[in-house]
Amino acid sequence: MSQPVALSGDQPESKKKRGVIRVRTAIFGFLIGGILTLLIVSLLVAFAPDASVGIALRRIFPFPVAIADGAFISYGELDKDRESVRRFYESQSDDLAEKGLRVDFSTPDGKSRLLLREKDILNKLVEDRIILFLAQSKGIRFSNDDVTARVEDAIREQGGSRENLESRLLHFYGWNLEEFKEKIVVPSLYRDALEASFLKERDVSAAKSNIEKADSELKNGVQFDRVAEELSEGDSKKNGGDLGWVDIDSLVPELQEVARTQEIGAVSSILESTLGFHIVTVADRKTESGKEMVRMRQIFTRKPSFPEWLADKKREAVVFVLPRRYLWDSKSGSVAFRDESMRTFEKNALQQSEGDPSLVF
Repeated sequence: MSQPVALSGDQPESKKKRGVIRVRTAIFGFLIGGILTLLIVSLLVAFAPDASVGIALRRIFPFPVAIADGAFISYGELDKDRESVRRFYESQSDDLAEKGLRVDFSTPDGKSRLLLREKDILNKLVEDRIILFLAQSKGIRFSNDDVTARVEDAIREQGGSRENLESRLLHFYGWNLEEFKEKIVVPSLYRDALEASFLKERDVSAAKSNIEKADSELKNGVQFDRVAEELSEGDSKKNGGDLGWVDIDSLVPELQEVARTQEIGAVSSILESTLGFHIVTVADRKTESGKEMVRMRQIFTRKPSFPEWLADKKREAVVFVLPRRYLWDSKSGSVAFRDESMRTFEKNALQQSEGDPSLVF
């Protein structure tokens, strides 16, 4: 009896299974190869950021340089911002040279100074992402119209000329108007809104309670300097609240009128300013070089400040920094150099920063 013959196009079950296995194996191999390639490339970028291969690879692929609260920061952003900083200094090289100052990032010392600026830029990018996360978690959002309105404010500051603003951006930073919006306008909008939200919600009860305690002790006859040493905040507490001679115009606005008009030797009531709560006494006044000067003492209790609050939030943030030369210091809430020699260089450079435009501007 003849054997049955399979019809054209029919596949035995075993051949179908082998075909599926081959396809799966190929896909798996492709994925493994892709992951290994990505890992190798990422290591080259992370460990050899200044090598030509590392620079070329990160221009092609959007590798993250850091991740802050789930938001990626790309090498491309860092590289572009660093070059904008370089361009800013180089665009003013003639003016700086006339003042006896010089910025040269091509020397070994200059390259290290450029790394200091790169670290500052990376810290700013991380901070911007954290601020954006915090603001949006509070429901803060901005539309394109909001961004455009802020740009119009910047244009008015440049004499009302869009062309003038665009020209300055291009000359100093190599930016167009869209890059200005992305790098400056949007982050500033979210920072300002987050600060406004913080100021509205902050708890000032501890500062108010302490100043009320100070006021009560003064009314009970305790000497001003003793109360200041016990309850005041700031450096002046060590001197019994003595601020020495100060320019009245340099005081916070809420204290200026009292400094000008309060009777010598009298103790004020509790005064509230944007910084905190104050009780002041005026010891003397004079005019010096056309400036109104006052010598006064104060008891001061500080309200929680936005920079302090933001610093706490940065310490709490989940941040990963990928380049080998940097690390995330959770204690300070900032990017730091991993290499001890660069930390020493940074410390010495900051101590000698007077007259160094690469660190001052």
